[in-house]
Amino acid sequence: MNDEETTTQVDEVSENLGTPDFSAFIEESPDITQELMHDDKGGNAAVGAGDVTVVMARFLTSFMASRNGEHWKLSEGEANELKHSMDTLIPDLELSPGWAVAAVAVGITAPRILTDFQIQKELDEKEVQQQGGEHGSSKEANA
Repeated sequence: MNDEETTTQVDEVSENLGTPDFSAFIEESPDITQELMHDDKGGNAAVGAGDVTVVMARFLTSFMASRNGEHWKLSEGEANELKHSMDTLIPDLELSPGWAVAAVAVGITAPRILTDFQIQKELDEKEVQQQGGEHGSSKEANA
């Protein structure tokens, strides 16, 4: 099979498939948020956006804590503040839950990533000091 035949076949398949319509994904609808925030009877749902966000945040931070240290764990204070903020802000903002989750992920992970960098820097400095001390003592012994 040559390149021209392959191109023709790809073009035929493309024509048969048509053009995908992603408009449903592009348009962020606040109605999605309202659906998530209310139960079938029109009242507030027993599980709100804050609860869902905290569950996802705990999953992420617990996983990272098992790999990178205890500073990754989400504290009770952080969880309560996050829950309250999400339950308060989400109905008032015209954002989809996806944008809210992205904002929360950045807000939770950014300081912890910076802490990881600081810890690594301190470990590197400590290693350099230990190596420097060993070299210094061997020089004195040889003198």
